[in-house]
Amino acid sequence: MIVVSPSTVAKVAGQESPSSTRLLVVLAVFSLLLVAAGVVLLVWWLRLRRQTDSDTAVLQPSQRIARNRLQSIWERFLARLPSSVRTSIPSYEHFVVFGNSGSGKSALIARKVLIVPAQA
Repeated sequence: MIVVSPSTVAKVAGQESPSSTRLLVVLAVFSLLLVAAGVVLLVWWLRLRRQTDSDTAVLQPSQRIARNRLQSIWERFLARLPSSVRTSIPSYEHFVVFGNSGSGKSALIARKVLIVPAQA
């Protein structure tokens, strides 16, 4: 004689117990939440990466400035100055301040800090 449990009969008949149905629903909801959290983290990471890449990006050949661009900018700067000031400009030392956005370049210049040139 073969003894079959009621749960086996229910499984064969396609009926599941209420507790297993609840478990499947909970697992499905948990899986969806996990996937949604993964998508949110992926989007956040990609935005962060894109921002970091743009901060440290090397200019492509098409984005590089022309050879005479700096000279052109300097000449336009001088042209806007009054002639009395323009003649005294060559007596002052010129320098360029590089740095990331918000790193304090303007504050450094505003404080008139003595800048020692790098030794070559």
